Amino acid sequence: MLTAATEHDFPSGPWTGFYQFEGSEYPQQLMLRFVGGVITGGGMDNLGEFTIKGSYELDTREVRWTKNYQGGRSVVCRGFREGRGIWGTWSMPDVGHSGFHVWPRTHVFVA
Repeated sequence: MLTAATEHDFPSGPWTGFYQFEGSEYPQQLMLRFVGGVITGGGMDNLGEFTIKGSYELDTREVRWTKNYQGGRSVVCRGFREGRGIWGTWSMPDVGHSGFHVWPRTHVFVA
């Protein structure tokens, strides 16, 4: 069982990562702000620019947000914060669902 997170586990600033769709990974760049359980921000991926609004829970490490693209397309994301970032799933009506992984851009992984 994971211990509760702290605000330190949700650093505001640049995040990077990818989302999966039909067996491929697509990079995404995000600028996220985590304050008092609320997530705001935006970013860009191969579909274009988007804004993000959502929430996070320190006790459960759960995050939920919606990516809203210019033109009206919306993607609902749900995930969990763990040592290597936020892992989760996304869903979009009439398109489907799959996974994503994002992490603070300053984080370096050692293989």
